[in-house]
Amino acid sequence: MPELYQSPLFYQRLFGQRVHDVAFYRWLAQGQVKVLELGAGSGRISLPLLEDGVHVRAVERAPEMLRLLEEQAVDLGVRERLTSLCVDFRDFELGERLSLAICPFNALAHLHTEEDLRRTLGHVERHLEPRGALVCDVLRREAHHDAQTTHLTPYFEHPESGVPCRVLETLEFNAETNRLRIQLTLTAMRGPEHVEEHTLDLRFWSADELAAAGDASGLELTNHGNLGDSDLWVLRKP
Repeated sequence: MPELYQSPLFYQRLFGQRVHDVAFYRWLAQGQVKVLELGAGSGRISLPLLEDGVHVRAVERAPEMLRLLEEQAVDLGVRERLTSLCVDFRDFELGERLSLAICPFNALAHLHTEEDLRRTLGHVERHLEPRGALVCDVLRREAHHDAQTTHLTPYFEHPESGVPCRVLETLEFNAETNRLRIQLTLTAMRGPEHVEEHTLDLRFWSADELAAAGDASGLELTNHGNLGDSDLWVLRKP
């Protein structure tokens, strides 16, 4: 089963319409020369920041996603402001410190253990200047996550094949592990029968867990906000 992040155009088609957080991160980055983004993906946040004149250090483990980000940066004429690093954000090294790091769109949910969370925050801390901050948004657990639910999208044109298709999204929550499994089943409307499946395995992180991991990594959980379906958190270096 191919990983969703190996199909960056399909990923963009599914999530590219999510824009409410883009305005927030653009506002947050105002006045910043450089910003570190963890889980940069294909550039939904990075590209607008680059267009605003910010130099972005983009950390992304999926080479297919990072390649699309770089191609789009070239098309927009902002490639010189992008530094891309294809590596897991549990283990990265830039060789510099910045005052702002961001981790948008629930990217921390891909960390499934407290050790992984502490390890990631520890690497962030080492890349922050004194009083620098990590700003992240984390999916908020809602009542509908506790029961298996399904959602079927309208038909849309597949960005690679051009064939109309639709996606059945199935959510299944495991209370013991505090993880949400999202099964995406894509079915083509015409032509040879074609079914493509992708799975996302996401961990919910509570405020107490983030605070504890932050304390262990030299970061203090200082602020909380609401970003639609996500909680916004600020972890600051003393």
